[in-house]
Amino acid sequence: MLDILRSQSNGNDSVINGHVTPIVTGQHIAKATVNYAPQQRAADAARWLRGELSIKPTVALAARTFGVSAPLIAEARERLEQRERAKRHVLVDLRQRAAGLEARIDHDDDDLDPKTDLGPYWLCNAVTGKVIWPTGLPFAGIAEALDCLERERALPPGADIAEAWVGFGKFFGK
Repeated sequence: MLDILRSQSNGNDSVINGHVTPIVTGQHIAKATVNYAPQQRAADAARWLRGELSIKPTVALAARTFGVSAPLIAEARERLEQRERAKRHVLVDLRQRAAGLEARIDHDDDDLDPKTDLGPYWLCNAVTGKVIWPTGLPFAGIAEALDCLERERALPPGADIAEAWVGFGKFFGK
């Protein structure tokens, strides 16, 4: 269903809660005067309040809304983007490491159980697809699980694999 909604989008829409909603830029709202009558502005404001319209903010609008300067927002945005890039690199490294152990890392933000899952990543057997650890894990948990999996693979035949997993979770658990 979501793919159908996305395919109907003309690039000026977003999908919110499974519904296609038009996007209006904050700049359009601020600068449109001739062809954007007060009645249409009021109708758009009402649609926005109902979640039927998305507004793409400008830096100036964000600065006014949050009471901070545009340069401060630019710095914060750069820090967030750097963090996201670093996270992607770490995930690539972890996935390569997992592949060497015949494992794979799956990601699922949608079905997290806050009572048991500690993060959105699942370590699975790459051949069978079976989950290696029964709960979702954060990055640190995946890295530690890969350490345990390496220790498990190094055990002699017939050894108790629980030895390889002793202490698992002490660095990232609740």
